[in-house]
Amino acid sequence: MSRFLEKVRPDLYVSHVSGIPFQRLYHVHGISGYIFDLDNTIRHKKHGLDPKAVSALREAVIKGYVRHAVVLSNTIQGEERVLKAKRMAGMFSSEIGINVEAICLGYSQRKPKIDGFNLALKHLQLKDSEVAMVGDQILSDIKGGNKAGLFTVLVDALGPYSWMSVISGRTFRNQWARWRLDL
Repeated sequence: MSRFLEKVRPDLYVSHVSGIPFQRLYHVHGISGYIFDLDNTIRHKKHGLDPKAVSALREAVIKGYVRHAVVLSNTIQGEERVLKAKRMAGMFSSEIGINVEAICLGYSQRKPKIDGFNLALKHLQLKDSEVAMVGDQILSDIKGGNKAGLFTVLVDALGPYSWMSVISGRTFRNQWARWRLDL
């Protein structure tokens, strides 16, 4: 396998956040902290937080398998996007029962650059070996999480990708990487 594909291979692939084996990750890997991508991972683009993801996470929090979480989002499109991400993190926090902060990354810090992941680790106050990155984008969420030494979980997107992802070719590159990784 090429070096590039090794950099973007997730440690785990599940179709949805609700399929993450939180109990096994906690007991086998010692993971109690999670970094979640926002769009198309825990939030539908137009419909808000995904109820199935919220329910699965609430249960994992109650059972003690998820103790810390942050939302890490590329917010290149301006202040309105930052406010929306912070509102969503607040709603997510109240729904699952633990404090969840939004870390919004500007252009110079955007995923897959390691800066945002380091900010998230600092906020969580956990070692990289105790944290998993969960996202739907191989070339930003998974590649960045791997670079930061995190356990990475790839999920299918909750909905269609944005027009910007399609125009920039990001959607094609992600589909190509999934095909090459046989995911």
